[in-house]
Amino acid sequence: METISRGYRIHYVDAGSGPPLVLLPGFPQSAARWRAIGYIDDFARDFRVLAVDPLGHGLSEKSHNANDYLLEDCAMDVLAVLDHAEVDKAHVWGYSRGTFIAVAVAAVAPQRVLSLIVGGGRLFLRPEEDSTMPSRRLSWHERAVALREGGWGRYWILAGVQDRATQAALEAGQDPLALAACLEGSARSPILTSGFDVSVLSRPPLVYSGAEEGSIAQDRAEATAAGAEFHEISGRSHSGAFQDIAAVAPIVRAYLSKVRPDR
Repeated sequence: METISRGYRIHYVDAGSGPPLVLLPGFPQSAARWRAIGYIDDFARDFRVLAVDPLGHGLSEKSHNANDYLLEDCAMDVLAVLDHAEVDKAHVWGYSRGTFIAVAVAAVAPQRVLSLIVGGGRLFLRPEEDSTMPSRRLSWHERAVALREGGWGRYWILAGVQDRATQAALEAGQDPLALAACLEGSARSPILTSGFDVSVLSRPPLVYSGAEEGSIAQDRAEATAAGAEFHEISGRSHSGAFQDIAAVAPIVRAYLSKVRPDR
């Protein structure tokens, strides 16, 4: 399925029936990665899954203009998908960079978010400049330069991904120049400096991270400050937590079972 948002084609998978559940992938992934790990088939048994390829990823169009990738604008693409699918409200679940877009959706249109699920990412309760962790802006800039000037080889060194099969799966169908623009545009997003007011949500979000994440202490503290439900995925790194569907799916299902679809 696809729709037009801001003049660009945005592709999404529409599977299953039931309460709508939006899936937003990490960088440089696509909706296909959710299917490869098993999330789409698993959750489509009980939910209408809308797995979105954000602008620049997967089967969506691939702009080389960094200004097209502000998180708030990418959130509007998700809303365009909801409109095209004739969905008023949905659960919104992002992983890694997908959480940045998910939080932006909640910030710009909280009335359309039944619940918010943040995996391996942040809630942005305070501006990035106040964080005790190294700036994501710097990391994104370095990786954008690597993609633009050195291609995938330099990028994988910075990202710390050594498995060639994983590299090949993530590279398939992708455009390094579009992904570089995506990183640069994301770093310019206003939400990174304005912060996110979690009180706009109708219920506290679910946050989970791999126990071996370098940011695990910050993730836990931020979730606690937001009154969010927080889970550590034991023995898992950032990428490992996404791949561990056996651990993650029951946590998410238990959380979603507590959310009334009419709220």
